[in-house]
Amino acid sequence: MVAECRRRLLTDDIRYQLQAVYGLQPDGTALRLAGLGHLDEEGREVARELREWQEHLASTEIGTEPQKRTAALERVAHETAFTVLNRLTLSLSINNQRSLRFGANSRNGWFHTSGVVL
Repeated sequence: MVAECRRRLLTDDIRYQLQAVYGLQPDGTALRLAGLGHLDEEGREVARELREWQEHLASTEIGTEPQKRTAALERVAHETAFTVLNRLTLSLSINNQRSLRFGANSRNGWFHTSGVVL
């Protein structure tokens, strides 16, 4: 139950980022890249790749075009959350095996670690 709740929170956060940062709307449509002026070139490249991934996933879905786009966006969010969770688990496992400690100290509101960077 707790794990499912955390997974849902992570997926919801990723959905929010897909919309707020990369312009992928909940209905599966995407804002024009030119309208994402807050992104630098690297961010626009990520936005392009996310759109390509969504298009690829939509091509494997069944239904109307809007249904395919919406389902594909959900898969992007779920698969991204799954990947983040697996990488975090792996990093913590490696951390435990190496007996490293996350030495976090707060400077200007940011936490800097001397251990594993996620």
